[in-house]
Amino acid sequence: MKIDLMNIDKFIEVNNVQEVTNPIYFNKGSDPTDDGLFSYSIFGRTGSPERKSTYGYISLRDYFLHPLVYKNLIFLNRKFEECINGFSYFTISADGDLIPSNEDEGKTGIKFLYKNWDKLSFKSSDSNKRDERIDFFKSIKKSEAFINKYLVCPAYKALIKIS
Repeated sequence: MKIDLMNIDKFIEVNNVQEVTNPIYFNKGSDPTDDGLFSYSIFGRTGSPERKSTYGYISLRDYFLHPLVYKNLIFLNRKFEECINGFSYFTISADGDLIPSNEDEGKTGIKFLYKNWDKLSFKSSDSNKRDERIDFFKSIKKSEAFINKYLVCPAYKALIKIS
């Protein structure tokens, strides 16, 4: 099973991944809830092959930056961290730069970034690492940069022998 970390929706659809909806792990009888993180219905019984390979997902109910996108944005420009966290206000220049602004003219937060994602542009430099990150952003779509679901790894407990 190949996991495309940047296209969670496609992975969910292709693999018929079920949603984990219950924040409660166990019923009173100590059995996992049917729709919870350790569900037998979603992930299979303990010790079964399904429990080792079946994924679930959690709906985030809003859009968030994919962790890989967040990390690379911050490396490219620390201003993105201020914008995402709502610490400072920004506008997007005609050539796609994130420009500090005042509260009256600018916006801030993840929703501002989501709305203006397609306007952003990154300038190359003499740094190969920076250029690799820019190429990363050129290779992904907005729908891959922002996620509203998060994968739950198989609920399997591997036994590790420590000597």
